[in-house]
Amino acid sequence: MVIRILLVLLILNINLVQGQSYKKNNDTSLIQMAESNNTFALRLYKNIIQSKDKNLVFSPLSFSTAFSMLYAGSKKNTEKEIKNVFGFQENDSLKHHKLYGEFLNKLKKHQNGNLHIANALWLQKKYSFLLEYQRIIEQCYKSDIFSVDFSDVNTHKRINDWGKKNSKGILEKILQSYSTLFKVVINNIALFDAKWEKPFNASNTKNGIFYTQGTQVSVPFMQEDQNILYRNKDSIITLGLLYKEYVATMIILMPLSDAKMEFLEKNLDKYWNEQISKNLDTEKLISPRAAIQSTYALVRLPKFKIDTKLADPISTMIKMGVKDAFNDNADFSRITENKAGLQVQVLEHVCKMECDEAGTQIAAATSIAMVERGGSQLQVKIDRPFIFMIIDNESTNIMFMGKVNDPSK
Repeated sequence: MVIRILLVLLILNINLVQGQSYKKNNDTSLIQMAESNNTFALRLYKNIIQSKDKNLVFSPLSFSTAFSMLYAGSKKNTEKEIKNVFGFQENDSLKHHKLYGEFLNKLKKHQNGNLHIANALWLQKKYSFLLEYQRIIEQCYKSDIFSVDFSDVNTHKRINDWGKKNSKGILEKILQSYSTLFKVVINNIALFDAKWEKPFNASNTKNGIFYTQGTQVSVPFMQEDQNILYRNKDSIITLGLLYKEYVATMIILMPLSDAKMEFLEKNLDKYWNEQISKNLDTEKLISPRAAIQSTYALVRLPKFKIDTKLADPISTMIKMGVKDAFNDNADFSRITENKAGLQVQVLEHVCKMECDEAGTQIAAATSIAMVERGGSQLQVKIDRPFIFMIIDNESTNIMFMGKVNDPSK
């Protein structure tokens, strides 16, 4: 049997046995946390997927971790909105943050060196920060904490150097926007670097046709006989490729038509819960009647690289329900007692991925920068077609005039 991967737009790294071990150990809180993270992941995907012809990679784990650290400093409606969107537990006690820290530790332990998590908290010198918040971030999230002067632009370089070091040099700039008005910066790095259980032989890699959006492109296809997870149902092929020591799996969902891709993305959360997640059970997989079966096949998978910087994650978060954190209604009084208070001014997420014959490497970073409420600088973004004029300032004579519909052309 030959499985030819024609369209790969959705890639989910999941763990086949982690949920099972949680169930055996009756770790219901950790199961709930994993399920909440998956629910957020699928909602976030549906909210950020826009262009049909652009590749995309992001880390829901990085997003959730950074916002969990932010959540520790929130109160009132700001706290409620973050809790609802991310599915976090109550914030009034240390329970959520202790569990989240335990969740990260178990993930890293089970991934056996494949997963690296790093957190950082950068605080303005001589500013009134609550020690309890710093204690939670340091103890539960194993975060580095730095006291810095944001008025010194070298601090920007220090943050990016920290990100480059903790992403093994993959991410050059984890924080692109910078302001001397910053009071707090929260960073998370999630790095996944794993080898295939059975690597593809590079000598077998040959160019082939990849069908995309009514056209064809020639790309290098890796080729190898593999033990895989497989299902072909309702014009959607599900393929699972195993990583070394069976600690992680790449799940590929490939609809066999553009219309089916639109259907899948529109119903992705329902499809994941009903067709994929409940069938990824080690006991069910060995059943001859399993919905997703373990089988042996010749797999042809394209080599690919993806480099993503989310265009406007603040608007995405507002659309999903986190609103007050970004305006003057923000309440982060668990971070500081300063009367001015804090609000989020910058939210950035960058992610790079490379998939080749040896395995998969993904590095992602989420950065949250905070300023005093009312201290946000005016931001004007020209992101729609516009008319322009060049005028003489003395006579107001229009010397040149035009219109931009698409700056890329």
